[in-house]
This record gives sequence, C-alpha cells and structure tokens, in this order.
Amino acid sequence: MAKFKGKYRSESHRLKGWDYSSEAVYFITFCVQDFECLFGSVINIVDKHSHAKNIEINNNEIHNNESVRMDLNQFGQIVEEEIQKSIEIRKNWIFHEWVVMPNHVHMLIEIELNDNNSVQTHRSASQDDKKNQDNAIHGNTIHNSESLQLHRQPNSISSFIGIFKTVVTKKINELRNAKGERIWQRNYHDHIVRNYQSFQNIANYIDQNPQRWYEDRFNPNSTKK
Repeated sequence: MAKFKGKYRSESHRLKGWDYSSEAVYFITFCVQDFECLFGSVINIVDKHSHAKNIEINNNEIHNNESVRMDLNQFGQIVEEEIQKSIEIRKNWIFHEWVVMPNHVHMLIEIELNDNNSVQTHRSASQDDKKNQDNAIHGNTIHNSESLQLHRQPNSISSFIGIFKTVVTKKINELRNAKGERIWQRNYHDHIVRNYQSFQNIANYIDQNPQRWYEDRFNPNSTKK
C-alpha cells in the first residue's frame, strides 16, 4: 500500500502563498451554469439480459444499485474526451478518480514531481463512514476561475481548470452552433486532501456518485432539498 507522505497534510482552506502547482492531492469540482443537466442523465439498466430499454433513474431508485450509471450525451462525451486528453498530456499528474455527472464534474488529482510517491486508489474504504466523508467532501474552498485568469501559475490547478473549461466550452458551442454561450459557473471548488482516509472517502464518493445522484446537492430534484 502506498504511503501518504506528510506533504499531503495541508489545510483544506486555501492558504496564502500555497503553490497550487506543488505536490499534493486535490479534489476539485466544477459545475454547469445554473446547474443545467447538460451532459446526460443518470440511468438504470433495467435488465442486461433482455431487450428492455434503459430508463432515467428517479429519486425512488435504490441508490446503491450497481445497474445505475451515468449515460453521457454528446456534450458529456466531449468532457470525458478532454479528461482523457488531459491524462495523456499531463505526465506528472495522476487522475485517480473522476466522474462526469449531468451538471458537474468531480476529479481527484495528484500532482507529482517525481515517480516515487504515487498514492493508489483503494475502493475498499468503509462505505458507512459518512461523517468523515462529508467533512472531506464539503470542507472545500470556492475560487473564481475567471478572476484568477491573469494570475494563473503554469501547471497549476487553476491553470488546468481554466484551460479545460475553455476547450470544452468551445467544442460544445461549436456542436450546438451557440457561439459565446456560457457553459460553466465562474467558480470552482477545491479541497487539498489531508490524509489517506480522506483520500479513500473521496475516491469512493466519486466512484459512487451516479448511485447517489438522488441525494446529490447538485441534483435539481434531490431528495435532500
């Protein structure tokens, strides 16, 4: 099992002078403008062995059903393709987990300046450690990605998000013939992962995000609202 070095024991709130291109594990989230479900829908595969059609999941579905998954439309596929390109381009970054949801994207990214201290994803973390999971997930910081545009450090989290948003916006707007339309909210959320338990919790949260869509705070029809 890979060890979580002391370099990851950073405060979760943005620190003055913190170098967001430095070695650390970052949990980042960015959302679609007005939380519009632009990238597809969460569906339930009714019966894999029959000819039954996929149906969009509703809030009464069992959230831990393994047949529940995210069904990306053309726009969502553009987002997924850009993530795959980012993985290829950013050789010193490890994309441990990510998910494209109907109206937001989660990523768990490690910036690594050498090859010695890679943190592996373990999905065997406790599923009922809800309190720790919520603390890890919601103890984040919100940044305005556009206001940081003139101050972005190369190969930093803010630089990556700015480029990613710009490329995806251009491709989606070209596809739907809507030049200049806003796709993303101005801000984004980030959390510097403090320890290995937090890493496991967040990795599990991202992996299970489609199954938990019914209670997701970004879901316009969330049962928790």
